[in-house]
Amino acid sequence: MEPRDIYEFINKNKVFCLATSEGNIPSVRMMAIFKADETGIFFVTDRRKKVFEDLTLNGAVELCFFNTSDNRQVRVKGLVSFPTNAAIREQAISCFPFLKKYSEKDTDNLVVACIRHGVAKPWNFDGITTSMMIDL
Repeated sequence: MEPRDIYEFINKNKVFCLATSEGNIPSVRMMAIFKADETGIFFVTDRRKKVFEDLTLNGAVELCFFNTSDNRQVRVKGLVSFPTNAAIREQAISCFPFLKKYSEKDTDNLVVACIRHGVAKPWNFDGITTSMMIDL
């Protein structure tokens, strides 16, 4: 798989498991991206949620995207950053319309999170696994 194949796979399988940790205690939850391309893998969260606290205390994360129809997955390990660009926030809101009402009411609590550099590891049930650096 080439990096463009990774982005294509992620954009077709937007729901992912996000693994964080607090100390040495892991925590996993389901999330959804709104964009994945050469600029990064982007998702949103809320400053008041535990996941935001976990991400700010330890930005090292792993994301796992899975496609049930062909039994393939892509895992991405990397560090989270929080871009403050208004345009990327507007992209998130346009991808998830329910955020518009939420963001108007609680403008400071909606946070865009991004993975810009990392290692992607595609895998399928044939046992094909390759690691590649993705420098987003």
